Amino acid sequence: MFKFLKDKNDAKLKDTSENVVPKESTKKILEEIRILQSQIDEEVLDSSKISCTYNKIGTLYLEIHMKEDALAAFEKAFSFQKEGGESYKQLLSLYTKLQIESAVNSDFDKERYYADKLNDLRTEAKKIITG
Repeated sequence: MFKFLKDKNDAKLKDTSENVVPKESTKKILEEIRILQSQIDEEVLDSSKISCTYNKIGTLYLEIHMKEDALAAFEKAFSFQKEGGESYKQLLSLYTKLQIESAVNSDFDKERYYADKLNDLRTEAKKIITG
């Protein structure tokens, strides 16, 4: 009857069941990531497309809920293309989510770490905008 009286554990269980990715699709996504990574390693792509490829890799990692690997991929993409764009938006989103998760889990060191990363990212964006 009253939604606020429901057990919060029920909501957590529902969230974890939605986050399960089938093994077959995980294997396909990891294979696709490996192919994209080999294209970068073999220098098949020029530097302007490397950022786009890292963005794709990061997005694929997010699909299989590998946030730390996605974060690393988006950071690499941002290092190649500092103008912002997709990698900047994804980094802001991921840092914010990870900061909130750390706060919920009472891991204040990680929360501070992600807050500092957000501040660094915003400072970098300001430098780019002001030239």
